Amino acid sequence: MLNFIKKYYISIIIVASLFIIIIIAIYQSFHIATLIKQKSEEFEQIQLDYALAQRFVDNVYKLKQDNQYLTEFYDRISFFLPNDDDEKIKLFSTLEQLAKDTGNESLSLSVVKTPIVKDGDIIPLTDNYLHIQLSLVGTYNDLIYFMTKLENTKYFSDILSFDSKKTQGSRENEDLGNNLLQTTIDIVFYLEANK
Repeated sequence: MLNFIKKYYISIIIVASLFIIIIIAIYQSFHIATLIKQKSEEFEQIQLDYALAQRFVDNVYKLKQDNQYLTEFYDRISFFLPNDDDEKIKLFSTLEQLAKDTGNESLSLSVVKTPIVKDGDIIPLTDNYLHIQLSLVGTYNDLIYFMTKLENTKYFSDILSFDSKKTQGSRENEDLGNNLLQTTIDIVFYLEANK
């Protein structure tokens, strides 16, 4: 064996060197392929980020318009009465006008400052609601029409009680004058939270 190594010594060194060079070349090519793949993924990520940023910049104007629309029409999408004295006065005049439009006479409209009893539970006085007691005189149909209109107002409300009594009144038609009801309605309007 020693003679074989001496005889082919140079050939063995060349073959071993070539084998080591091939192994190093394969390792380097895998390493370079991995680096190329990483750089490609980074480049694709940069392109995707740029495309998303460009789409966002293109939509900024639309976002500004949407924000302006929501700001302008906030009162239309709000179901709670603004906690403001002017808005409360507008509500009172709206209720009186609603009574007049539905053929009822508004006898009184007052704010109640006592705790609310709802379903047997006492709700303590807070600043989260406005408790109104409204007295009306009208026919049964007029009262039903008023209730329908009241339920369709833009503010969220609960009707706590509804008390009707037959009363005499003066109407142009004598049959209507004999069929009048005096109705007392307890209504709660919920207020917006203070900002």
